[in-house]
Amino acid sequence: MKSLLELKKRISAKRPRFRHYDWQKRKEVGTRWRRPRGLHNKMRKGVWGRPATVNPGYRSPVAVRGMTRDGLLPVRVYNSADLSTLNAKTEGVLLGKVGARKRALLLEECKKKDLTVLNHKNVDESIKAVAGALNERKAAKKARAEARAKRDVGAQKKPAPKPKAEEPKSQEEQKKEQDKVLTQREA
Repeated sequence: MKSLLELKKRISAKRPRFRHYDWQKRKEVGTRWRRPRGLHNKMRKGVWGRPATVNPGYRSPVAVRGMTRDGLLPVRVYNSADLSTLNAKTEGVLLGKVGARKRALLLEECKKKDLTVLNHKNVDESIKAVAGALNERKAAKKARAEARAKRDVGAQKKPAPKPKAEEPKSQEEQKKEQDKVLTQREA
């Protein structure tokens, strides 16, 4: 197995970066690999001096294909049930897209079971970082709640302004209003 991993490492070191034809000349094509299909395309024909195309000879040995440098097969994990089925000697943990709380729990569980976490360099630091972020969010939420409560208490202390009682209108003013209403109806 070690010899195959070494062979894979040597093959990977020689493997060129396969890019889209003319990626350096045309911005719109991007660097992502696309097979050249043109009738006169020199890269498709394999003309000397042109970039290499994808061929089977660049692949790694079948026995170690998809493994990490340490010889572990990556397994994506989303919950603790997924962790229970793993073999620590042959499989490595790739934490899936989960929230901060669950990530911290999964990291702690991996640490207890001595599982290798492939997408975290240092498990202890990751646990501390996630816990710190959670504590900051809790503190911010508490501060917002206190500010809201303070605002609500301030609003309750001030009595709402009472509507002013209308003074009784004189008879002349009442007649003018009635005339306005009647003239509006006629129009």
